[in-house]
Amino acid sequence: MKNRFLLIVSAATVLGGLGSIIIGLNLLVGSILIILGVGGALWSSFALEVRNRQAENLIEAQATLLAYRGIGNTYTEAVKRELSRTGSSKVDLLRKALELNPDDTEAIAMLCTTLGLKLSFSQWLGEQNRNVGFDKDLAFTRELAKKGMGLLPQSPIFHDVLGIVFDIEGKHQEARTEFFRSSRLRSDPYWRLLVARSWGMSGNFQKAIEALQEALKEGAEDWVIDLYYGSALQGAGNYEEAQSHLESAFKTRGWRPELLADLATNSYFQGKLLRAAKFEAATGIYLMAAGRFREIRRLVQAVVHFCISLLCTFSKFLWPVTRCLPGLRWVHSRLLPPSEPELRLSWILMRKGHYAAAEQHLRRVCSIMPKRAEIFMSLAVCLAKQGKKEGALLACDTAIELEPENDVYRHNRKTLELWSTGQTGRVIEMDHRGQIKRVIEN
Repeated sequence: MKNRFLLIVSAATVLGGLGSIIIGLNLLVGSILIILGVGGALWSSFALEVRNRQAENLIEAQATLLAYRGIGNTYTEAVKRELSRTGSSKVDLLRKALELNPDDTEAIAMLCTTLGLKLSFSQWLGEQNRNVGFDKDLAFTRELAKKGMGLLPQSPIFHDVLGIVFDIEGKHQEARTEFFRSSRLRSDPYWRLLVARSWGMSGNFQKAIEALQEALKEGAEDWVIDLYYGSALQGAGNYEEAQSHLESAFKTRGWRPELLADLATNSYFQGKLLRAAKFEAATGIYLMAAGRFREIRRLVQAVVHFCISLLCTFSKFLWPVTRCLPGLRWVHSRLLPPSEPELRLSWILMRKGHYAAAEQHLRRVCSIMPKRAEIFMSLAVCLAKQGKKEGALLACDTAIELEPENDVYRHNRKTLELWSTGQTGRVIEMDHRGQIKRVIEN
């Protein structure tokens, strides 16, 4: 209270001095008042710092005495209260708790969980190569989890955390082994979410979906199920179904950075750039508010996608007029093609192996620009990759009709025809533009 009063007096003194100088009453008096005000504020800050240090020393002494007497660990209790009040725990307090009692199982469990989640989040942000302490924290968490297993062999927490550490290190099979060990020590199905995440990190999204389906059968229900399910479906290329799960999670949970980022990515690959920009901006704002100022890149990306979306919409609006004028049609199709962003997205999706999503974009482009042979050839490749033989041949025929002198398209047509009738044991590899890269004999 005394410090607050002194700060108010100091601020009033400084303002009085500034006012005296500004209105020209007395320069000397104003300068003296400013010096006195600044000096008072500095003294107040110094006194407050001293008292805080004294209070910390007193708390530390009390915590040590209580620990030595076996009465309890003050730092552990403080973190438990913080956790129940805010849902977050303080790493520094937990480390102090372990300094007092290295075998405090509650502190080990809370610190293990906190560090595991923190490391996982840092990896998701791509900070593992920028954070100099990342590897050190990873090694510490691994050893802490192993120590916890020794002290509490019936607790699943430490197997979960060790599995998370293994996933971060890229040891996904070892991670899943730990999660299955955890499942033997618990009765709920939520360990399957960790297994699903591990499968997703190793690129097997179908296995991730299967793990989540098992969790649902066993009674798992929460917004986090929708988040994991939407993320797995997105990884598998099923963007429309993923959208419904992610939106359901968003309605229940609201702003969460991982959820917002997944919504942005899912909207982007569906060609909804304005929606993607909205969620990218929300992700950036959330992370910057949490002190992750490097995530301003997400805001920049949101602005870029917003501008691109406006340009693409404007291009499609002009195309019905410009396509009737040969000169303008050529300029328009080269500088601001109405086939974007669908055409570029279809190529990206084909490289990812998401042919069904790519097909939707290519069919829309074919309807916008029905005279572009290379687009129909890309569609033929996309359909062939899905085993849709008749559709692939039909699209290839359309490309040849538009460019009858193109020998590459004719060669592609013959190869696709042999493949579709089973007359060849060759596997055809084409790029996303419809050019054959190589033919492999089975």
